[in-house]
Amino acid sequence: MLAKILGILLVVWGAVLAVELIFPVIGSIFAAVALVVMGIIAAGALYLGKRWLGGESVIGKIVGVLALVVGFVVGVQAVLGAVVGVFGAIVLAVKIAAVGAMLYIGWGWFQSGEFRLPWRSRYA
Repeated sequence: MLAKILGILLVVWGAVLAVELIFPVIGSIFAAVALVVMGIIAAGALYLGKRWLGGESVIGKIVGVLALVVGFVVGVQAVLGAVVGVFGAIVLAVKIAAVGAMLYIGWGWFQSGEFRLPWRSRYA
């Protein structure tokens, strides 16, 4: 009986944590889209800066250098954002796996009424 009660508590606690993880997942999706947009802006600025720098006008060369600098700065920010985003995604994946394990184990305890891992209860 205690296993069923603790199983339901694990399922409820896991469901609450799962609801709390919805917003970080949505935020991660928006951050990934923003990172792609930053990459596109950096690539565009570098491309245009290179083309303007190769032109014949002095103003075009000045604007080209400025565009190259802006493209480089935005590109560095995008790369650093990607590195931080990868580590953030790993942490988020671990949290999602932990919540999934809580739900799976809690549901297994509730169904079987025993403190066994759900995949082991079939063989005992």
